[in-house]
Order: sequence, then structure tokens, then C-alpha cells
Amino acid sequence: MFLYGAGVISECIVELVKQANIKIDGFIDRDVNKQSHYFNGYKIYSPEDIKNNFKDKKIKVYITINNTWSATNFLEQNFNNIEVYMPPIEDASVVGVQDEPSINKGLAPLRNLCLKRKDFTLIANTCAASRIYQMCDCEYETPFVAVIIKPDEYLKLCQNLKEYLKYELKFVRYEEWFLTNKYHTLCKLGDVEIKFIGRHDFEKCKNDWDNRVERINYENLFLIYENTHYRPTIDFYEKFLEIPYGTKLILQRDVHLSVKHTICTVDYANLFNPSFVIEKWFRLTDFLNHDAVY
Repeated sequence: MFLYGAGVISECIVELVKQANIKIDGFIDRDVNKQSHYFNGYKIYSPEDIKNNFKDKKIKVYITINNTWSATNFLEQNFNNIEVYMPPIEDASVVGVQDEPSINKGLAPLRNLCLKRKDFTLIANTCAASRIYQMCDCEYETPFVAVIIKPDEYLKLCQNLKEYLKYELKFVRYEEWFLTNKYHTLCKLGDVEIKFIGRHDFEKCKNDWDNRVERINYENLFLIYENTHYRPTIDFYEKFLEIPYGTKLILQRDVHLSVKHTICTVDYANLFNPSFVIEKWFRLTDFLNHDAVY
């Protein structure tokens, strides 16, 4: 496999490809200043090198730059023997964003190969859980898919998870979103409010919820708090980390409180943004394999 683009993002991808036991043949880059040099121990080829030296071979190329459309068009127009691994399109039906190529999701097959187990359950207060499943090409093993839960209610939920999951999910109301013709479905689980992002069909929400509750694996459980919507105090985090089960992870953007098990990023760097490779911030597959503790 060749990697197209010898830059910052590709450093993360090299490690992921190696972890997945896939042989790297080198890089392809159009920057003449990089060509014929080595990057991370692999030679950087020019497009002409590939044409001349590999014209009789079918080669696979993985795009490692943000402008995936440009890269794909260039490769497909200039080569007949290349199979391009194009990052898939973001699922706009859930989160309401515009369709766009996603490097993060494009790495999903590689991350999937790196996982020791696929039966992990993520309990998150945001869409962080669903994003991680998507980025690992795994089936949702959680009912907490594309949700927003307030900090105090999320803490209460996690402290008594099994008890709360015995409650039936109840409809409260639909709420209009800032995007045209998009809605949230506000529900209650006991006394905890759960907002399903971009959903306008309670029956579908409830059916999905009931089915996914049955898939929860309490033996491989992760509790994730992301401060995108609400930024709680240090007291919240201390109580969250005291929960006696599950592997904890705190994702903080912009406001960085000094607490354990935390990944910090600057405000613009949403870990689940299609343009960011999450491995730049932490080794997701190592975390899910329990090989790394943050």
C-alpha cells in the first residue's frame, strides 16, 4: 500500500497501518521538495516514479490529506493501475451536516483491523459514542447514539446505569434545531432527559433504543464525557471518576481542567471533525483495547 501525501496527518496513519499489519510500500507526493527523500522510514515517490516503476502492477493508495476530492481526481485521471482508498462520506442524516469526505471515517477499516474486540459499549453524553463506532467500523453496542445529556443528569445516569436502563424511554417533545427542517427528539429515561440529535421520529428512536440496550456489554464498558455543549466544574469530574465501573475518558475542548483520564484540544479541534485524524490526539484503538490509559 502507498500513502498519498507525506505530511503531518500521514505520521498518524503510518502507525495505524503498521498496527493493522499492512505493508507500506512508500509515499506518493506531488511536492518536488519531498520526492526521493524518506519520511518515517519510507521512500517518497513522485507520480512519475509510480508510472515508470510500477506500471505493470496493481497498487493500492490511501489518501492522507484533507483535500480528498482533489487527490482522488488527480490519481484517477493520471493512473490506470491504482485502487484509491477514498474516505467515505459523512452520514448527514444523523447530525445534519453537509456531506463531505471524512478522513476520520476513512480510517475505519484500518482501526477495525487493530481492535482486539468489537463488543465494546460506549456511554457518552454527546455523539462521541456514535462517532467512535463509525470511526472503527463497528456496530453500535450502545443505545446512546447521537445524543445530548446535561452534566448532572449524565452523572446521575452513570452512577446508577443498570437501574436507569430498566426504565422505558418516554417521549417529551420535538425541538426545532438551528438547521432548516431539522429537529431533536427530547425524551426521558426516568428523571433523566436525553435529546436525540437531528431525530424527528420518536417511534424509531425508541425502537433503536430498545434494541441497542440489549447489546450493552457491561464487561467491556467505557464512560465518556465530552464538554462540547456543557462545561462542568472540577467537582463534576471528581464524582465522575469515582464511579466504580467502566473505563473513563474526558474530552475537553478549550477549557482545560486538571483532571485524570483527560484528552485536551484547542477549541477548533473537535476530535470528531471529519478533517481531523483522532490519532493526532490519542491512540483510539489502544484505548479501546485497554492498551493505553489516559
